[in-house]
Amino acid sequence: MKLQEITRLAPSNYVKIWDYMAVTDLQDFLQIFAEVIKETQIIAEYGTIYDAHGNILKQYAHGLPGRLVFSMTASSPWFELELPNQPRIRQIVTIPKHLLGG
Repeated sequence: MKLQEITRLAPSNYVKIWDYMAVTDLQDFLQIFAEVIKETQIIAEYGTIYDAHGNILKQYAHGLPGRLVFSMTASSPWFELELPNQPRIRQIVTIPKHLLGG
């Protein structure tokens, strides 16, 4: 049975737990993940984002969403995400020189 045929089965015959998408480029790939993780989906009870200088960039006191949006200065080479009962997660940030005007 082909993937297209599986997704067309009559709902009265089964519980639909399968879906598929064919990825032909990066945009399709991003769309798949956009469907999986919505901005409003809460993935942790709370969370805090810090810059390399220890400044709080953003606090999510009422739930950490699946997509994080925050700003930080270009002088910070990394940021850290603090989650409940977990060691901080550090993400190095490399900004291309042409974006810094160099």
